[in-house]
Amino acid sequence: MNRVETFYPLFKSSQGISIDSRKIEAGQIFVAIKGERFDAHEFVKDVIDKGARHVVIDNPDYEVEGKTYLVHDSLEFLQALARHHRRQFKVPVMALTGSNGKTTTKELLTAVLSTRFKVYATKGNYNNHIGVPLTLLEIQDDAEFILIEMGANHIGDIAFLCRIAEPDFGLITNIGSAHIEGFGSQEGILIGKTELYRWVASVKGTIFYNTQDILLSNAIPDDVETITYSNNIRNIDQSAYTVSIQDSEGKVFDTQLYGDYNFDNMKAAYTVGLYFGVDSDAAMQSMASYDPQMNRSQIINKEDCTLIMDAYNANPSSMILAIDALQETAHIEKKVLILGDMFELGEHEIQYHKEILDTIAKGTWHTVILVGEKFEKADPDILYHHYKDVNALTASWSDVQKQMSGATILLKASRSIGLEKLEPLF
Repeated sequence: MNRVETFYPLFKSSQGISIDSRKIEAGQIFVAIKGERFDAHEFVKDVIDKGARHVVIDNPDYEVEGKTYLVHDSLEFLQALARHHRRQFKVPVMALTGSNGKTTTKELLTAVLSTRFKVYATKGNYNNHIGVPLTLLEIQDDAEFILIEMGANHIGDIAFLCRIAEPDFGLITNIGSAHIEGFGSQEGILIGKTELYRWVASVKGTIFYNTQDILLSNAIPDDVETITYSNNIRNIDQSAYTVSIQDSEGKVFDTQLYGDYNFDNMKAAYTVGLYFGVDSDAAMQSMASYDPQMNRSQIINKEDCTLIMDAYNANPSSMILAIDALQETAHIEKKVLILGDMFELGEHEIQYHKEILDTIAKGTWHTVILVGEKFEKADPDILYHHYKDVNALTASWSDVQKQMSGATILLKASRSIGLEKLEPLF
């Protein structure tokens, strides 16, 4: 019996796992991980005082008799424990990734599948080498379906996460330009994301895919079961900024999701739901009831304006889609863009921002506000209003606010820009 198997009964009798000493609860197991800017071993005594049942450490200097469990590497132990726990479940395990829309698709899938199953899914964006293990370790004995979101910044990341979660079903939303700095190129993104396809093929699992996405369709390995997105639903009102969907019987469901680009995410959730026996009407209703949160495609109605808060993250492909969606909304007369810099785009980052400006130039806008140094460098002719950061924009808000009355306003940027801080000002 290896160290993980020996420890597993201690985990099962605990109140769960924590890696945050500030949030540790009595009865939990604390895993002390050393990062670039911190070493959680420094909090071993503190978490024990707070009631931690056991503490996993990889530094013998912090051993406390009867409380600590010494391993070679705490992070690797966490990942191995998560894999061992996942192997105890004989239920469908589905992984999804993609450049854009993976978190929204995961939330839609959770809503649809929860109409029939007890679903355990990634919370928020816990989708990396730490978040995926923590997600798996939260799964309880009543699980009937496991849904894991996987993020990646480099080639090899998805393959690594697959070795932890061991999914037997896979879905990739699309291939865009997110994290191109880490992947090196668009081809690198395709190679990295389709590691999920190759894993699913290796375990003789099933891949769900969109036949209209030629790039991904051509990347599917031979000799793997595939399910194509259903054509039994359609987007019926492409002039509205929220998507309305219609089933094969003509019944219409109004959703709360912004942008036609989210329709493919709905088709994915609908297809997966029907494959696993969810009733069509229940699937449609659950998608219509889904209320976007966490600044992702979130529509916020203010007293005299409407915000489309999509400020959790951004890359060139997702930003262009969001801009086009607002521009193509015919019934809105006063349209405003508040956009912030995009990061992790590599040496061509200014060119990517210029492409966004080209997209903006094709539309008609009441006003355009750009936040960040990259947009400023991309606009040497100063065609639009520029602010160094959100604080600078906030300081000038009394002048800016006059432009907002009666407008529909898209806010989109990379997470670190912090455009969501503007929301209370409207």
